[in-house]
Amino acid sequence: VQELIDACKKYLNVQPGIVFFAAGGLCADLTRDVNDRDWDVGLHLVFVDKAAHDAYQDDATHNTFIEENKANWAKVRVFD
Repeated sequence: VQELIDACKKYLNVQPGIVFFAAGGLCADLTRDVNDRDWDVGLHLVFVDKAAHDAYQDDATHNTFIEENKANWAKVRVFD
């Protein structure tokens, strides 16, 4: 988990147009019935506009992140 968080911080907060970035792990203490706990690392990115979002998808550092980390993923969920 920590290696993935570190990789997010290394590769996914350097693209132009990002106005907010956060990456972190699931908090073990938050166990209410309404909490979605089917994940290990959360990544939140907010872009200045859709063009910045679209450019991020093809950014070389984003693609490097995927290639270096995808072997460790059981599932990826994206909420655009």
